[in-house]
Amino acid sequence: ADVAVVMALREVAPAYAGTLSEATPLGIEGVGLDSIGHLELVLGVERAAGVKLKKSDLTAEALATVGSLAAMVEKARHE
Repeated sequence: ADVAVVMALREVAPAYAGTLSEATPLGIEGVGLDSIGHLELVLGVERAAGVKLKKSDLTAEALATVGSLAAMVEKARHE
């Protein structure tokens, strides 16, 4: 998984003890993030990756898993 995503997740969800993979869900059923947690994660990822994520890209699908968020970060790096 993207290093920036993993770093931000460790800050936002330090109690999550599971292994992070591309398929790890970010929501309650996985890492345990609620809507505020998702917002904190996005801000942390932007800081860690040095990118600005477009609001239009912040869809439920894009924030569903570690991998989908990492793909969005990678896309932002190349824009």
